[in-house]
Formats: sequence, C-alpha cells, structure tokens
Amino acid sequence: MLQRLSHWFWRGGLWGVLLLLFLSALYLSAGRILTPMLNAYRVEVQQWLGEQLGQPLHLGRLYAGWHGLSPRFYAEDVRLGGTEQTFQVDRLHFRPDMLASLLRRDWSLAAISLQGVEIELQQQAGHWQLNGMSLAAEPGERPADWNNLLAQLQRVGHLSLVDVRLLVRQQGAAPVEFPQAGLTLEHSGGRTRVQARIQLPDGQLLELAGQARIEPKQWQQSDLDVYVNLPGSNWLQWLAPDWLTALPEGMRLEQASLAAQGWLQVRKGHLQALSLEAGGGRLKGHWQGDAVEVQLGQVRAGFSQDAQQRRLWLPELNVRWLPQEPMQNLALQLRQNAGEPLLTAATSIYIPRLQLEPLIVGVLQHIPLPQLPRSILEQLDFRGGLRNTYLRWQPGLPWQQQLEYDTNIDGLDYSPWKNVPGATGISGRLFGSLAGGELHLDSAGFSLYLRELFADPWYYHRARARLTWELTESFDFTLSSPYLQVRGDEGRLAGDFVIRLPGQSGRESYMDLRVGMRDGDASHKSRYLPLVLRDEQPELWSWLREAVIGADIHQGYFQYQGTLAAGAPPAARSISLFFDVSDARLAYQPGWPELEEARAQVYVHDQGVEVDIERGRILQTGISDVHAEVIYPRAGASRLQVDARLASSMKDALQVVQETPMVEQLPFMAAWQGQGDLNGRLQLEVPFAEHQQPRVQLDLQLANNSLHMPELDLRFEQLQGDLHIDSQRGMSGSAVAGRVLEQPFTASLRLPASGARWGSQIRARGKMPVARLQSWLGHAEPLPFSGAFAYQLDLLLAEQGSQLAVNTDLQGVRIDLPAPLGKSAA
Repeated sequence: MLQRLSHWFWRGGLWGVLLLLFLSALYLSAGRILTPMLNAYRVEVQQWLGEQLGQPLHLGRLYAGWHGLSPRFYAEDVRLGGTEQTFQVDRLHFRPDMLASLLRRDWSLAAISLQGVEIELQQQAGHWQLNGMSLAAEPGERPADWNNLLAQLQRVGHLSLVDVRLLVRQQGAAPVEFPQAGLTLEHSGGRTRVQARIQLPDGQLLELAGQARIEPKQWQQSDLDVYVNLPGSNWLQWLAPDWLTALPEGMRLEQASLAAQGWLQVRKGHLQALSLEAGGGRLKGHWQGDAVEVQLGQVRAGFSQDAQQRRLWLPELNVRWLPQEPMQNLALQLRQNAGEPLLTAATSIYIPRLQLEPLIVGVLQHIPLPQLPRSILEQLDFRGGLRNTYLRWQPGLPWQQQLEYDTNIDGLDYSPWKNVPGATGISGRLFGSLAGGELHLDSAGFSLYLRELFADPWYYHRARARLTWELTESFDFTLSSPYLQVRGDEGRLAGDFVIRLPGQSGRESYMDLRVGMRDGDASHKSRYLPLVLRDEQPELWSWLREAVIGADIHQGYFQYQGTLAAGAPPAARSISLFFDVSDARLAYQPGWPELEEARAQVYVHDQGVEVDIERGRILQTGISDVHAEVIYPRAGASRLQVDARLASSMKDALQVVQETPMVEQLPFMAAWQGQGDLNGRLQLEVPFAEHQQPRVQLDLQLANNSLHMPELDLRFEQLQGDLHIDSQRGMSGSAVAGRVLEQPFTASLRLPASGARWGSQIRARGKMPVARLQSWLGHAEPLPFSGAFAYQLDLLLAEQGSQLAVNTDLQGVRIDLPAPLGKSAA
C-alpha cells in the first residue's frame, strides 16, 4: 500500500513539473513572439501607464526584454504631464507585476524608473512651481491634489528617479543647478520607503533616507521617520538676496556652513523627536563694517514631544565667538507645555554652566543692540560664570513678568556704570524677574566699588548679604540690602543700604548707606573717605589719609544719605562717621611727635570733625581730656583745633620745642635742659593750607622744676609758678619763683608789644652774694667787692636777638677801693 502511494506521489509530482515547464516555455515563447509587436500597442501602453501614474504620458519609442521570467519594458523620448507642466524623461523603465495582474485580472505595475529627468523648480511672485505646476494654491487657482498624487504613487510598488537634473530658479537670483540627483520610493506592507541623493553645485552630496506610513486621504496625519546627512557646504551661496533681507541693518553674511546628520520622527502629523549631530560649522560675514566669524565645534541636539510637553536639549553646543577666544559649550535644555502654541507657550530653560566673558563678547560682536544697552554692557564688562541656571519665559504676560530666573553665581565681576556700583567676587544665588529679584550673597574675596562716592574699591575677605532690587514701569531702579555682613582687613562690618536710580534724566539719584564696624583697624581708613570731602576740603582729605596712622577700632559707624551725583551741592547729602578707638597713633603735623596710645572717640559730620581723647601720650607726656575739632569754613582751608590737658615733664616740654619746627622760632632754647614734672594745658591750631605754621599755646604749672641754660651756665632750681607759651607771640607768666645761683628770686613774664615778633620780657628780682656772682663769672683773682646786693634783671628774648639789663643800688656791698671809689656795706 505504501509502495503504491509512493508511486502515485512521484508520478503526480513528475507530471506537475512537466506541466510547469511546459507553461513556462509557452509563457516565454509567447512573450518573444509578442515582443516585436509591442510598438503596435504603444498607445494602449502609454494610456495604461498614464493611468497608473495619474499623469498624461507620451512614449516616443517602446522596447521590451526579459529578465528571468519577468518582462522588462523601457521607452525613450518620454514626456510626462500635460501641456502646462511637462517632465522630459530620457528613458523610462517599467515592469508589470504579472502575478498581481493575473489575480486582479488587470494589469498591475510592479516598478517604474525614470532616467534623465529634468526638473525645474521656479519661484514666481512668492509662489513655487514645479515644471509649471503650482505647489501652493494661488488666488483663483485650484490647489494641487496631494491626496490623489499620493494615492497614485502608492499604486506603484517601486518608483525611482535616476540621473535627475534639478534647476532651481529663485526670484531675483541666478539659477542654481544641481547636476545629479536620485530618488527611490518603495511601497509595501502599508509603508513607504524613500532614499534620495543630491549632488550639490560644489560637488558634495546631500543624502536622505526614511520611511513613512501614509494614508493618502489623511496624509497630514502620517507617521514619518527620516535620516538626513548634510555636507559642510556654504549654503548661503545658493540663496537669493531676498532670503537675507530679514537680517538687521548693517549685517552681511558671507558664509553659513554646518556639516551635520539628523534623525526626524513624526507621529500623526506632529514632530515627536529630532536628533542632530554636527562636527563643526562656521558663520562668517560683517557687522557694522567689522569682520565677524563664529565657529561651531561639536554640536549635539535633541527634541522630543508628547501629549504633555515639548523638550529640546543640547548637551553640546560648542561656539567660538572670536578666533582668539576659547571654544565655549552653551549646553542647555528647553521645555514647553505641548498644549500651547509653540511661539506663545511658556518656555523653561535650563543651562548647567555658562561662562559670561565669551558670551558677552559674542553678544557685543554679533547681536544688534541699541546704543544704550550696548554701552551699558561694554562698561559693566561682566566676568565670571553661572551654574544651574533656570529661566522661564512667558510671552503673553506683562513685560515685568515675562522672564523669571534662578541661578547660582560663581565669581561674578562687573565694573561700575554711572551711579551703579561695581563689584567683584560675587557668589551666591540669584533669582527673580524683570520687575525685581533677590541675591543671597556668600562670597570669599568680595569687593564693592562706589566709584561716584569713594576713590578706591572696598575689599573684603568674606561677604554675606541679602540684596533685593526693583524695576518699575518707568524704569526707576531700586537696589537695597536689609542685611549685609563683611569681614576684611579693617575689621568686621555689618550694615544695610538703599540705592534709588531714576529712569528719567533730570531726577536725582539717592543712597542711604549705614555700616557698623567692630574689631577694626583704622589704618585702612582712606577707603572710607568720600570723594566729596576730597573735592570740598582737599587739605583735610590729605591730612586724614596721612595723619591717622592706625588704631584699634572697638566699634564704628558710617552713614551716607543723599544724592549720588558727583557735582551736587553739599546740602544734597549728609555724611556721618563715628569710631571708638584705642591705641591710636596720630601724626597730626609733619615734624611734630606723634600722638600715641590714644583712647578716643571720633565724630565726622557735615559741619566738620570732632575727636574726644580720654587719654594718650606724646613722647613721655600724658595727655587727657582732649577735644579736637575741624570746622569746615565757608571759605578757605580748614583748621585742626586741639585742646588738651597735659601731665608732662620739663624734659618732654623742651624736647617738643627742640625737635619740632618750634625750634626755628625759639633757637635760644635749642640747648636748654630741664627736669621735673610739668602739668598744664595744650591748645594747638594746625592749618591744613600749605605754607602756614601751626600755632601752639601752652599753659604750664611749674612745680619744683629745674632748668639749665648751658650757653649761660645758669641753673634754675625749685621753679614755681604759671607759664603761658604762645608759638606765634611769645611767653608770659606770673608768680614765678625759684633759685638761681643757689639764691632765691621772683619773676614776671610779659608778652611783647602788639604786632611785634615772638618774644618775652622777663623781669626778675632777688639778692645775690658778690662771691657767688664772682664764681659764676669765672674770676679766679680776688675782687675788691664783698657782701650781697639786691638786683632787678630785665631780659628780652626775641627772634632777632636777646638783651639783658641788670639794675642794683649796691646796698649791702662793700667796695675796698680808695675814695672816692670805695664804699661801705651800709
């Protein structure tokens, strides 16, 4: 049984193969017989092909051949299209689908190839035409039937265009010819695949590949996946000048090249994903007459969209703004709500890191700006970086609310501009909107430069602050800080300030600055001397900078209220300053001994400067209860006036005279020596004008002091009384007593007549033994004098010289000489 079944199986199979061979031979023989007769059916063939392509078709000559069991047909001198739009085709190849034709009982086209097609794309009156066919409906015209065209293309399983010559005619420009292009469309299983290659005029290739799922009646809802490879050609060389009219005035582009490859994904007619990778590119041209060149390095970008949001990310966007500048990576991410229009939707932007210097250079070099913003950017000269920057842009809101920002500042520097203070080393968090914002400052190595108020920047080791600002609709700007704390060489400072800058010219700016200091060092005082003091009181400005050598500041306070305008009158501002200091050193006048170890309070106000010194020391002289003040005069230079109590010594008093410019007025005191305590009062007047000498007035109480005049070999002992010394007039005193040549005396001192130069009229009375006087005069031989006599001594001390006169009646003196020269002691 099995043998019989096997026999019948092999026998049936053999007959089937023989039948298939017979039919194939008959199929091939019929084809070869009918092939020479093909031109007799040329009209029917071109009509059938025209129906397949949906376009009128003319075949000049028709040929046929075989490839295996499949017939192949080709035609020459082919015209595709009607009289209005015609495509010239050198050769047309087509192959019918024999199996599908048998099943449908109608001819079906499997593949068609157009070789040597000439396509002309022309722009006329703002509309594009493809070989005369309008691609967009013009008024009064019937729009292109894209639904029917797509349906006709899908009826062809394989469509290819080979050796296509594309000519593009842009309005107002020379024609651009693409010498060779190719296109392949393949439709199967509901999907359409496309491949294209276009040779650009410069010889480089543009390649494209993709696949789509298209429903002709709803082709706008199609799915599409595309890959494109762009060469690094200069695309501007093929664009008409009209394409560049949108550029700002003064900008001229000469080169725009970018070598890139991209992937595109469309779902239901909406862009869903896009990826781009570029190896480099270049923009080159001129801006306002200056050459401009921007280089692009590695670029990676991506775009995605779903029902909730649109997202664009650029992990790499390397830009070189200027040839000498380094490449900068402007990586960023953008997000939008997918339910809102692209141009009006709120946009969230994230920038992980941004370096400001090359960006500002690029903005100034390549972006057109009005003169005022450009001038502001140039003068502010921003430097530094931003980290983790978040921006939110909402076009539909009022301008104050359109932009919101939140970023971390890393070492930001900027220069002052007009009344806006400059700063360096700014680090912290910045957030807000165009209407206002806030900065949480936390910086190491911070400086603030109020250029309109102070000569030098303020440098600090550490700064912490909360700064807020506000911009009104009239562009009035307010910058304030309710909390500011810094630490520098001058100590620890804390304060607050408000700065108001009007947006309209003619209105005055204003600042209220209050700063408190603890544990400070006064040697850095020059930083805080306002320029208004330099302009209005230059001598006082110089004296404060040079005279105050140093001090330990226990606490201090500075306040400025008023305008920021440099040329404003003094009444437009108020400045006050207070310091509580110890161990202060003050070089109050060149050539004079310094005030040291002072414990004092310093007050600076709009009318002048006041200093109250509890205690201090000049040389070894202790001073106390000192009051010093500088009153700003309405005209002329200021003067320093000092009133102090002294706890000194005769030695220090003489040293002050001998080692200061006073020695020029009192040269006879240059060698004097003295001992003993000396208390009194010092009144000092120091003019800040040049070529003016200070005035010193001393009230001294002598208490058992001694004085030695070496040039006269006189020693005054046990001196008592009150002395008044005026460096400009002279010396006076009353109830002066003491011992000279071991004998007691009394004296009075008077000032010279009014208008005279410095001097002193001294009148002394006493009783002197002849023997002691003889010893002082240095006479070794005995004289005919003996006894003691009363005398009156008149001494005139003056700058031009001294005079001495002694009067006595010689009562008590015996003279052993012959009569009439002799005299008894009576």
